[in-house]
Amino acid sequence: MQFLLSFLLTLSCYFFFFDYAYSMDQKHRGEFLIPIDRITHYSSQNPNEGIEDVKSKEFSKSSYYEKIKKGSEIHWVKINIKAEDSKSKKRVLELMASNIDSISVYFSYDNEQNYEWIGTYTKYTQFKERPRDHKNFTFDIKDNADVTVIIRYYKSYGRTLIYKIRSENVFNAYSNKEYCILGIFYGLFSMILLYNFLMVTYFKEKFYFYYSLFLLSFIITSLVRDRLGYQYIWYSFESLNIYLINWSPILLLVTFILFIKSYIKIEKRLKRIKLYFFLYVIVLCLWNNFVITPQHLVIWNSLLFYIPLIAIFLYLVYWSVFVNSLDRYFCIGLFFVMCSFYILGTESNSFSGVINESGIINHYSSYLCIVIMIISFSISLFKKFNTIKVQEQKVQEDLIIFLKEKEQTISQEVEVRTQEIEEQKQIIVKKNESLENAIQQVFHQAEEIRRINNLLTEKNKLLEADNVDIKEKMSSGSYMSFDDFKKLYPQDENCRQLVASLKWENKYQCPKCSGHFFTNSDKGRRCKKCNYIESEIVNTIFSRVRFPLQKAFYIMYYVFIHKGDVNIKQLSDEIDIRYNTCLSFVRKVKTNIDKHQNEINYYDDDWKKLIKTTIDFN
Repeated sequence: MQFLLSFLLTLSCYFFFFDYAYSMDQKHRGEFLIPIDRITHYSSQNPNEGIEDVKSKEFSKSSYYEKIKKGSEIHWVKINIKAEDSKSKKRVLELMASNIDSISVYFSYDNEQNYEWIGTYTKYTQFKERPRDHKNFTFDIKDNADVTVIIRYYKSYGRTLIYKIRSENVFNAYSNKEYCILGIFYGLFSMILLYNFLMVTYFKEKFYFYYSLFLLSFIITSLVRDRLGYQYIWYSFESLNIYLINWSPILLLVTFILFIKSYIKIEKRLKRIKLYFFLYVIVLCLWNNFVITPQHLVIWNSLLFYIPLIAIFLYLVYWSVFVNSLDRYFCIGLFFVMCSFYILGTESNSFSGVINESGIINHYSSYLCIVIMIISFSISLFKKFNTIKVQEQKVQEDLIIFLKEKEQTISQEVEVRTQEIEEQKQIIVKKNESLENAIQQVFHQAEEIRRINNLLTEKNKLLEADNVDIKEKMSSGSYMSFDDFKKLYPQDENCRQLVASLKWENKYQCPKCSGHFFTNSDKGRRCKKCNYIESEIVNTIFSRVRFPLQKAFYIMYYVFIHKGDVNIKQLSDEIDIRYNTCLSFVRKVKTNIDKHQNEINYYDDDWKKLIKTTIDFN
C-alpha cells in the first residue's frame, strides 16, 4: 500500500509538470499558443444573431478576460491564424476548455469574405459526432494557409477559452500521453477505492465506508470535469451525463461532510447535527434544482456550497484547541481537500486564465491535491486502525488477565460447591433411606387399603341388592320401614334435590325479576340477574317443618302407602319425633291430598306425585 501511494504521488508530480515542460520552445516542437493580441472579442445578448450578422461587427481586443465573465452573454471570438505559426502542414486548432455549453466554428480562407461553417456542438454532443474523439474541442486547419476563425460559444461558468495550434503529430503525441497518464491515474485511483471498500468489509467501520464513498464521489466529479466519463463510460446515457454535471458537486460535498462527521464523532457533542445536516442537504438540493440554472451560476460558485466547509474548518480548529489534537496526516489531507474545493471553485470563474496561460497548473493541480489528500487520509486511517488494534490487543490482554482471575475464583467456588454437594449427597442418601422405609410402609398400607376396598365392594354389592329390593317394594306398593327408606334417601340433601327437580321441572324463573339464569348455592338457587336466593322448600309443605326433611318425606310416604289410615303413635315412635308434631304434619298431608284429589289419590302407584302437589302450598 505504501509503495502504491508513493508511486501515485510520483506520477501526479510528473502529471502536474509534464505539460509545462512540454510547452517550452513550443513553436520549435510544433505547437503554438495563440497570443491575446490575435484574439478579438464581441459579446451579444441576442441569441439569434448569425455569422452574417456578426462578421461585420466590430471586435474588440481590450480586457478580453474581463469581458467574458458574465455567463448570460453569447461570445463571439475572432482569431487570426498564420501559416508560419506551425512548421507542420497538418495543423489542429484545440480549444482548451472542456466546460463549454455550446460552440459553433466558422473558417474563412479568403480574407474574411466568406465563412465556412465547420460545425455546432454542445456539451451533450456524443464524442463520436465530434471532429476528433478528444475531451477538448479540436478542428483541422487546411495545409499552409492563413485562416480567420470565428467561434460562437456560450459558457455558463468557467475560465476563458485557451487556443492552441498544434501539428497533427504533436497533437497525437500529446493526446496519447495525456490520456495514458489520465488512464493510469484513474486506474490507480480505482484500485485504491476498491482497496478501501475491501477494508470496509474487514473493519466494518462507518467512517471508513463514508471515506470510500467520498473517494468514489471524487472519481465521478473528476470524470465529469474532464468529460472522460461521458466519452468512455456513460456515453450512451445523455440524461445521466446531465444529471452528474448538476449533482456530482453536491454528492462530493455530502460524502465529505459524512466522512468528517463520522471520523471525529461530532454527534457526541452536537446532538442535533443529523437534523442540521439533513436540513442543509434539502436546502442545497432545492437551491441546485430551482435557483442554479445554466444561465446564471453553477453550484461551485454559490456561497451556500462553501458554508459547511467553513463550518467544518472552524469546528476542527475548536476541536484541535479545546478537545483533542487531530492527527497531522488527517490535517494535511483536510487542507488539500479544501485546496481541491478551492481549485474547483476558481476553475468555475475567470481567474484561472490569469494564473497561467495554458490553465494547466490550475486544472491539473487539483489532481495533485487529490493524490496528497488520498495519501494523507490513508496514512491517518492506517494509524487510526493501528491505534484501534493496539487498544484491542490491550483489551484482549486485560480480558485474558480477568478471565484467569475469574478462572481461579471459579475453581475455588467449584471446590466449595463440590464439598457442599458431597454433603448434600450424604443428606440425600439418608433421606432416600428414610423414603424407602416410608415407601415400604405406604406399600403395606396400600395392601391394607386394597383389602378394605374389597370388603367395601362386597358390602356395596349387598347394599345395591337391598336398594333393588327397596325400589321393588316402592314400585309394587309394599310397605317400607323407616330404616329401608333411609337407604333410599340417606340425607336431607337427597330430599332437597328431589323437591328442586319437581319444583323447577319445566324452567327456573326468579320470583323477583323473572330471570331464567341461576347459580347453585348452599341455600338454594341464586338469580344471576338480581342475586335473589330462593330455597328449594320455599312455598312447599316443607317450608316450616322443624324436624329433618328426611322424616317429613317418610311421613308423606307412610300416609300415602297406608291410604290415610295412620297410627300416629306407632309412626312417631318409629321416626322418633313428638306425637303432636307428627299429628300436625300428618294432617297437613291429608289436607293437601284432599285439596288435590283430582290430581292424586291413595290409589296412585307413584307417591312422588304427592310431593309435586305440595309445591305452592299455602
